[in-house]
Amino acid sequence: KPTTPSIDERPKTLDGHIFYGLNLDEEQTIFRDAIYSNDFDTVICEANSGSGKTTIAVATAMMMVEYGMYSGIIYQAAAGVYEQRQGLLPGTLQQKSQPLFGPLYQAVERLGYDPMRVIASDDNMSAIKEGTAMIVAQSDSYIRGTSMGEHDRPVIVILDEAQNYTLSAMRTAVTRVNEGSKLIVLGQQKQCDLKYTQDSGFPRLIEVFRTAPWCKVCALSHNYRGKISALGDTL
Repeated sequence: KPTTPSIDERPKTLDGHIFYGLNLDEEQTIFRDAIYSNDFDTVICEANSGSGKTTIAVATAMMMVEYGMYSGIIYQAAAGVYEQRQGLLPGTLQQKSQPLFGPLYQAVERLGYDPMRVIASDDNMSAIKEGTAMIVAQSDSYIRGTSMGEHDRPVIVILDEAQNYTLSAMRTAVTRVNEGSKLIVLGQQKQCDLKYTQDSGFPRLIEVFRTAPWCKVCALSHNYRGKISALGDTL
């Protein structure tokens, strides 16, 4: 586990911060700082493949939880076209949703954490009992009527693969977030898996939220996976 300053030494900004040893470019730095800032309750990121959007979002969110700024993290992935197949799979809903959480597990491992200690799951009750789990991973299936965060226990909500939320699913997800919590939305419209890309609620979310003074819309354009991935992203 990386060494971070204590809660009492929480910096006002992350300028010059070690930040898990990650070397960020200008766009990534703007994205990270928007998440860390108290000025923005919502941060939306439209990013190319391999741009580090999930890693940076998870890294900043975990740091803010460790600093005592939020009580925990809810990482939610869009079931999208996969939702119709979930009922056919064995296990609990979380076990059925496990394939959606690959980006989260990779990000946590890259930051030097053991996913089995920081991500709560049905298969990992010990992390919950020991109090080491700061992340709850879930899909957007069956969340209607629930709340994310409480007024006295605000959380950071990360909606990943946002391009695969239909407009209805996006509305449902965003309206679950309680006041005082922070919302981070990550997506790339070119990677939409819905049958009709125009069904995606991600562009509409950007359009509606862009004008809110407490919302920051960021973009990550560089693909760090390499030339194969970068060229493939143009298909």
